Amino acid sequence: MLDDITIEAAGLSANRLNRITDWLSEQISSERLAGASVLVGRRGGVAYFKRAGWRTSNSGRALKGTQSSVFFQ
Repeated sequence: MLDDITIEAAGLSANRLNRITDWLSEQISSERLAGASVLVGRRGGVAYFKRAGWRTSNSGRALKGTQSSVFFQ
């Protein structure tokens, strides 16, 4: 498993990563996606990890998991 590192240590832009968060929220609120996990790794570590939404569109159960979770439908 990769260690968490700061966005700066990964050489990434916090503003650009926040765009991913905004996009993910929009996809879920508009029901284009039921839920998703997004992980961005660089320089041997995890700089960004977010999960949002539901396991399925009609389950009412929040998407849970860790950085090593794999989801199957």
